[in-house]
Amino acid sequence: QQQQQQQQQHRPAGEHTELPGQESNFFKTQIHMLLDIYAVARGKEAKAFKLACLLAIFNQATASTAIINYAPTLLLRLSGSLSETTAQLFLAAIALTKVVGVGIGMCTVDRWGRRPLLMWGAAGCAVTMASATAAYEGGSTLGLLACMCTFVLAFSMSWAGVYWVVVSECFSMGAKSPATSAATALLFLAGGLVDLVFQLLVDWLGGYCLLVFSCMAICSGVYVWVYLPETKGKSLSTVQDIINNSGRKGQGEAGRQQQAVQLSAL
Repeated sequence: QQQQQQQQQHRPAGEHTELPGQESNFFKTQIHMLLDIYAVARGKEAKAFKLACLLAIFNQATASTAIINYAPTLLLRLSGSLSETTAQLFLAAIALTKVVGVGIGMCTVDRWGRRPLLMWGAAGCAVTMASATAAYEGGSTLGLLACMCTFVLAFSMSWAGVYWVVVSECFSMGAKSPATSAATALLFLAGGLVDLVFQLLVDWLGGYCLLVFSCMAICSGVYVWVYLPETKGKSLSTVQDIINNSGRKGQGEAGRQQQAVQLSAL
């Protein structure tokens, strides 16, 4: 004991001291978290969990982060010579467009609804990616920049913010923490994989690689149209019941009850 006290006295200031069992407690916490996630994935909120995870993948499958990260590279390849100042200005324009888009999305999500914003956002991303392909292959630097800004605007006012609104409404309080943690981890994992693949596709396909992500945007819009019910103006319990008891378009028990009430009022 005296030796331990002497070692602690001679320990440099600010050096981290590991407590007994600290490492094992960390692993126990991770195991409990994984067990909680598994319980949600296999429990009564499994449909909501699947919906949140697939939406997370579609969120990143449109290459939203890759477009921002590799925008200067694409513009430099197209123009052949792009000064550092010009590249930074172009990147600032794209970033500003993202801020504006997120603001528009947050102001309109309760007015226009979740489904319309996500579907129109997916359509906008698909069209602008196809247009960006034409601009890239046509050698138009300003055209490519305009398409990138429009793409970022369409994504930011829809998927960038509305996704988190939908996920926050899908789960009960007991399932929300593990479910959102898993969906968030999957979102960042998908984003990292897309960033890795994006550069390879650019080297292989050139501007035509953007058509791949245009198709992914179409798939994301179709998935929302088929499987995501509208949650605007509904209580959280109603939303959760609709999602977990529905097959397509939210026609679950709560949805049928609401339709019956509306018909009886006519």
